[in-house]
Amino acid sequence: MKDERKTKHQLIAGTGELRRQVADMEAAEARQRQREVALRESETRFRTVADFTHDWEYWRGPEGNLIYVSPSCQRITGYGPHEFHDDPALMEAIVHPDDRAHVAEHQQQESLNHSAGTIEFRILTRSGEERWIDHLCQPVRDADGVWQGRRASNRDITQRKQAEESLKMLRDQLEELVRERTAELEELSDQMVAERSLLRTVIDNLPDSIYAKDAQSRFLVGNATVARMMGAATPHDLLGKTDFDFYPPELASKFRADDEAVVRTGQPAANIEEPVLDPQGNTHWLLTTKVPLRDGQGNVVGLVGIGRDISERKQIEEALRASEAKYRELVENANSIILRMDAEGS
Repeated sequence: MKDERKTKHQLIAGTGELRRQVADMEAAEARQRQREVALRESETRFRTVADFTHDWEYWRGPEGNLIYVSPSCQRITGYGPHEFHDDPALMEAIVHPDDRAHVAEHQQQESLNHSAGTIEFRILTRSGEERWIDHLCQPVRDADGVWQGRRASNRDITQRKQAEESLKMLRDQLEELVRERTAELEELSDQMVAERSLLRTVIDNLPDSIYAKDAQSRFLVGNATVARMMGAATPHDLLGKTDFDFYPPELASKFRADDEAVVRTGQPAANIEEPVLDPQGNTHWLLTTKVPLRDGQGNVVGLVGIGRDISERKQIEEALRASEAKYRELVENANSIILRMDAEGS
């Protein structure tokens, strides 16, 4: 009887332990189901993000096999994800022949370095269209740091490349136009220099004094004749100077007054007879004309003067006047009757 009670208690205890084990198993199964649900939900979220990304994404495993290819590959390449999974060589086959060596070198560096990298290359789509790809890849590692392959993102940059090419062509065209225009300007500049040199030679060899002054009567330019007349070594030595640097004050003041009248009134002053002294102290008579110098808006900013040496003419006139006075004196004081008749006897 005693043994029966002991056995009964043992059975009851064993049943309780079994129930606890069953309860623990059920709880573990519930937690496992919760983890599986959470995992599926997480996978769904991440796949949704990956599948609806605009760029063409893919993941290669450690052995080089494709683990994932995003649906965007269809839009960019014309090939669907299953075609890349079914044909492992398709990824390299669509690379433009001229870029395959470049891409192969990049892939070799990927496998050696296990680091992030970028590259731009062209592909040929299913329809034969050429497209530019901006490729970014980086290593994939799990929570323990174990390498799990490489993830890559391919972006279609064809429009950007076309815009860059158009800009390059436009830049090349502009540079060519600039070169042509520069050559034309250089040729024109050489021609202008030659013409200016010729004009300068002509002006310097004129017997007349030619010069230009600003509104303050400072010389802006002068030819060799006026430089010699004023005692300057070269026409360049006239620049920025005034008549006061070369002539006595009373004569320079007379010239300044004539200049100021032309600048103030804007009217030319013609046939001015002016006596001047050369560096040797000899007097020369100049017949001068001064006209206003105007800027592009018509404002008077100075004057231009042209002077001709009329000293010889003045000497002849003086000689004539002296001769006439002497002749008149002889005639009027003669004791004889002197008369002059024309051909008709008048």
